[in-house]
Amino acid sequence: MTILPGSRSTELRQHLPIIREACQRIHRETQAQFLIAAAPGSSVAALREGWPPDVPVKIVVGQTYNALAAADAAIVSSGTATIEAALLDVPMVVVYRVTPLTAFLAKPLVRTPFFSMVNLIAGKRAVPELIQNDFTADRVAAEILRLLNDQSARDALRRDLAEVRQRLGPPGAVERAAEAILKLLSSAHGNAK
Repeated sequence: MTILPGSRSTELRQHLPIIREACQRIHRETQAQFLIAAAPGSSVAALREGWPPDVPVKIVVGQTYNALAAADAAIVSSGTATIEAALLDVPMVVVYRVTPLTAFLAKPLVRTPFFSMVNLIAGKRAVPELIQNDFTADRVAAEILRLLNDQSARDALRRDLAEVRQRLGPPGAVERAAEAILKLLSSAHGNAK
C-alpha cells in the first residue's frame, strides 16, 4: 500500500495522524505493509514520527512513480499526485484536509462537486475522495479495504481511470491536466459572477 501524504508541512500535519490511524486499522485486517512516497526535501524523521510500531512502513524520497507502480492501492493527497496514480492505473482513495479556519474562509469560493483532479477530469466520482470532515481514519480504512477486497469495485475504478487516461492523451498529461483544471475553475469562477 502506497501513501502520498502531501508535500507541504501544513498538509502533513493535517493528514498524517489520520493516515497513521487508518493504516493501523488496515494492517490489523490485511497485514499490509506501507510505503510512504515522500517529496524531495521531506523530513523522513517527521514522516516516521508517531508511526505505530506494529505497522511496517518504509519511506522513500523522490520515488513516487516506483512507489505507485508497486502499489495494490494508494492513499493520495489531492493534487497532481492523483493524476500520477491514475496514469499508473493505481486504485486510490483521495484525501485532503485544511484547518477549520481555512475551510470556513474557502467554502463560499468553492463551487465544484469534486476536489481531486481525477474526478474533475472524469466529470464524475471516479475515485473516492474524503475531504475535510469526511477524511477520518474509519472512512479511509473502509474505502481502502473495499478496494482491496472487492474485485468489482476495483474493476469499476480502473475502468474510470482508463477513461481519464484517454482524456489526458499522450505524454505530458499532468501538465495538460493542470491546464484543464485551471480552465474549468476559471470558467466556474466566471459563471459565479
